[in-house]
Amino acid sequence: MKNTKKFGLAFLMLLLPALLFAQSIADEIISTQKQLAKIDSQRQILLANLEDFKLQKIRLDLVKIGLPQLGPGEVQVNHSAYILGFDPKYKTARWVAHIILPDVITGVVFRTNDFREDSSIATGSAVEADYFLKETQADSTVKYDGFGYDRGHLAPSADFRWSKRALSESYLYSNLSPQLAEFNRGSWGDLEDAIRGYVFRNPGTQLYIVTGPLLNETLPKIERGKKKIHIPQK
Repeated sequence: MKNTKKFGLAFLMLLLPALLFAQSIADEIISTQKQLAKIDSQRQILLANLEDFKLQKIRLDLVKIGLPQLGPGEVQVNHSAYILGFDPKYKTARWVAHIILPDVITGVVFRTNDFREDSSIATGSAVEADYFLKETQADSTVKYDGFGYDRGHLAPSADFRWSKRALSESYLYSNLSPQLAEFNRGSWGDLEDAIRGYVFRNPGTQLYIVTGPLLNETLPKIERGKKKIHIPQK
């Protein structure tokens, strides 16, 4: 019996350092995980600050390079990564100016499709009901009644794929214009790809871009739309 007790005591004395060592390792794991979480949090803050500084520089550069002159009644609207000249009479932008940064090459932000009215425009921009109507059916499916035009981007969303904030703002209706599907998804899309492709082929280059529709009072309107916006000539 005495030998058994001695053996048990000896075993515990041998086991105790191992248990303490295991606990020490567990504590180190927890400590290291906390340090990594802190570093990741700091990194996210720095990345957000960096994005904000880049967006600020874009706005400064747009003004420095120069913007199209505003016409009578038109207002300048500043967003995070682009500036537009909005014409309340047509409820759309006359022009949109933006810059494609080399960051687009490594950007990993993709379409958000969060189309929405531009609340920064006092007179109001176009809205969803200017392009189509939708009605939820009894079986919870949604029936769409389109008016025949795509919501065509003026400043393309893909040009902002490096910034979630900028890309999201590209879906404001003030940055959209009625476009026939074959034009929006065809030659217009090809032009967007070609311009953006120049930056991909020439890393370190940034491009200043101005786009806009041709508008006049004789153009037809989307009569079924809520605000009856004009259909651009081109």
